Amino acid sequence: MAYERRLQCLKLIVLTPLFFNLVPEAGLAKGLKCPTLKASMHAEWNWLGGQEWLEGLQYPDKTDICYVLRYFPANNTFAIQTKQGPAGPVKVLAYYKFRKQDDRQYLIAHDVKFYQILDTDYANWVLLHHCQEGGSGSRYVVALSTPMAEVPAKVMKRVQDAMAKSGEERKVTWRRSPCMLKKPTEKPSDTLSMARRKPIG
Repeated sequence: MAYERRLQCLKLIVLTPLFFNLVPEAGLAKGLKCPTLKASMHAEWNWLGGQEWLEGLQYPDKTDICYVLRYFPANNTFAIQTKQGPAGPVKVLAYYKFRKQDDRQYLIAHDVKFYQILDTDYANWVLLHHCQEGGSGSRYVVALSTPMAEVPAKVMKRVQDAMAKSGEERKVTWRRSPCMLKKPTEKPSDTLSMARRKPIG
């Protein structure tokens, strides 16, 4: 009898740490309100490392400041920075550690908020899905490695295809952020100079 009790105690001691290691994952999965969308590719976060990624296009929210994202693979750190526009000094808002779960990367300091790569070419653009459990739902960002006035049509086609594949059912209307360069204004047609070229008589 005493041997059986000692054996039960030993099992309890061995299994208790395992139980507590599993509780956060199980509890997190049970209470999820944000979807894990279907990505167009299996993305490697490390290949985005070190580069500044400017939030050029956003949905559904539009911000009044340029957000810059950076990921440092060496220490698994994610930085959120701001600029007043596409150029100018950078202000660091916060650094976070990442925790990986499936295709999600959770900010450890805020374990209810995650980022998910839906598609990217690793060099010029990345389509991000981010969401906060219990918040207002999924948000999307087309982040760019360099400021530009317009996202190329072939990139937008790939972004649209990725959104359609992801499972997002809303009609997405992208909003330009302050990270984007101003669109060039069209030059007015020079009708006077053309009239002068007409032959007289």
